[in-house]
Amino acid sequence: MSQYTPPSRPLLIAVLGMAGFASTLSMRMVEPLVPLLSLEFGAPVAAIATLSTAFGLSYAVGQPVMGALGDAVSKARVIALAAAVLALVLLASSFVTDFASMFAMRCLAGMAAGGLIPVAMAAIADRIPIEERQVAVARFIIMVTLGQMVGSLLSGVVADLYGWPTAFRLASLVALAAASAVFLVLKPRPQAERPKPSLAKAAAGYRTVFRNPLTIPLLGLVMAEGTIVYGLLPFLAALLQERSGVGATEAGLVIACGGLGAILFGLLAGRLVPWMGQGGLATTGGVLVGLS
Repeated sequence: MSQYTPPSRPLLIAVLGMAGFASTLSMRMVEPLVPLLSLEFGAPVAAIATLSTAFGLSYAVGQPVMGALGDAVSKARVIALAAAVLALVLLASSFVTDFASMFAMRCLAGMAAGGLIPVAMAAIADRIPIEERQVAVARFIIMVTLGQMVGSLLSGVVADLYGWPTAFRLASLVALAAASAVFLVLKPRPQAERPKPSLAKAAAGYRTVFRNPLTIPLLGLVMAEGTIVYGLLPFLAALLQERSGVGATEAGLVIACGGLGAILFGLLAGRLVPWMGQGGLATTGGVLVGLS
């Protein structure tokens, strides 16, 4: 039996980063396509916008399930399987002919994508010492943010040139490449503990979290932030088309700029936090979002 040799840390981050890239690419790719899908399916823009909701809610629901599976089976195998399922769902999405089917596909895609970024973060924690973990996570987050940018921009450009189904097929190839890379490079750790999934343990963990009186206010603020910031994106392409007559390419570029801002913040955060403090940084960010 061959001895297990873990991948180098740069290779580990690159491969996990591919999975995170595929996740956010699939998440953000629909927003520039809203007007095109509205015409394709004969549904109002408000209905097409719920495709983002379908993905987001399913993504949230899938995370606890995927996390428990990762602990019980293997994080590497769960990530590879989730990326493979995501690839199949994205490919199937390119052939749907009605809104209901696309809604179902986005729910399935969200569930699969929920097994990528959170489980990959846990895999980083398992495989990289804590003193080096912050740098590794920062590099992983850059890959994740790049997926958001590329998903918005590329889907808009491809849809304008070749039609929206081609955008889904291209995203499927990205997810398939990520699944293949994870499967070939990352192997289950032979000495890792594999606790069986337990609803009782999960419930106990959540009870511990909610004993903190700040938990509910914090979750409420995060929910409000997500609604305000990300709730606009599904309507952005339709708004730009109505007011400026531009297409999916321009809408994708505008949405991608949000990812560019996130990367710039990530690069500057090390200097901004000591200068402004966490509270000052959060307040300034909120004011800038409001002014925008």
